[in-house]
Amino acid sequence: MKIAIVDHVGIKSGMDCYNLGLLRGMNNQGIDSYLFSNIKTSGKDVTAFDYFESSKTSNVRSFYNYFMGHLKSYINCKRLGIDTVVIHLFSTYSKELAQYALAKIFGLKIITIVHDVNDFLDQDNDRIKNYIYSVSKKLIVHNQFSFDNLVKHIDQAHIPKISIVPHGNYTDFINKKISKAAARQELNLDPNKRYLLFFGQIKAVKGLDLVIKAMPNIDENIELIIAGRPRRFDYSQYQDLIDKLGIKKRVTEVIRFIENEERDVYFSAADALILPYRRIYQSGVLLLAMSHGLPIIASDLPPNKEIIQHGENGALFRSEDVKDLTTVVNEFVTNDQALQRFKSNSLKNMSEQFSWKTIAKAYTNFI
Repeated sequence: MKIAIVDHVGIKSGMDCYNLGLLRGMNNQGIDSYLFSNIKTSGKDVTAFDYFESSKTSNVRSFYNYFMGHLKSYINCKRLGIDTVVIHLFSTYSKELAQYALAKIFGLKIITIVHDVNDFLDQDNDRIKNYIYSVSKKLIVHNQFSFDNLVKHIDQAHIPKISIVPHGNYTDFINKKISKAAARQELNLDPNKRYLLFFGQIKAVKGLDLVIKAMPNIDENIELIIAGRPRRFDYSQYQDLIDKLGIKKRVTEVIRFIENEERDVYFSAADALILPYRRIYQSGVLLLAMSHGLPIIASDLPPNKEIIQHGENGALFRSEDVKDLTTVVNEFVTNDQALQRFKSNSLKNMSEQFSWKTIAKAYTNFI
């Protein structure tokens, strides 16, 4: 059996780890695994084709590369005898229609991983969404929350296509050689402080403003690191808020794309990851942090509660409640015993419940 993931995003948003984790797991199940994305090498167990751009370009060039990358990918699938492809779905705009229409023209069976049931910018095209659901042989969601939401937005005839398969861990994609002391020295951070890390794309639904508003009342020994780039969002409003609250000396701002190796340094340097999200279907950053053994402080949204057990492998605060966020951070980030418990339980969860080996078995059954 043969399978391919066709992913134009890839390394631009950390999807390369997801792709390789899943394909390596499937390769171990005896399935020949291929990746059409934007990485050049991936190891002997996965054959990779670098067909998509790995950085942002002009809109015209970007769409040309998007279309031609998919065309070359599907031509190669037929040449190699691959009849099943996996596609990641985050939104349903006109370009997604081209991607799926091409796959159908080439007679490929499609497994769609529905990462976000609805686009957070509320710009989805419902007709395109229904078309994608109708031409997909299988629809994968990562948790019960996403399943319940997808059922509300899908034709009843397509509900049997839906299966819940967890997002896998990042254990094999982490540089384990970096100590906290070495990471802090590299980033010029105070070895005696506690650091909260906000990591990833910056947009309104991520709730970064909630953490910033909480900082004046958070223990003065705790500082905040913001590492990531804005997506269709004006970050200057957060800079203004930081200045207004007089906390600039307690905030380290790295407002740009963070490469994988640098990402590992930030995760090693921090004491806890803060996820103050207002809306989310599944957080890859949460699983990445848990794979590092980095303690989690997160809003109590249903997808987070499916993974985080408060006080055991992380801590939860009431969503959009700045006061409760402050209380939870002060209670747990200064508590060494609790942080160690979060770390050990997180690593155990990743190895037992979010193993790519287990996840790949589910995909093998679908094929």
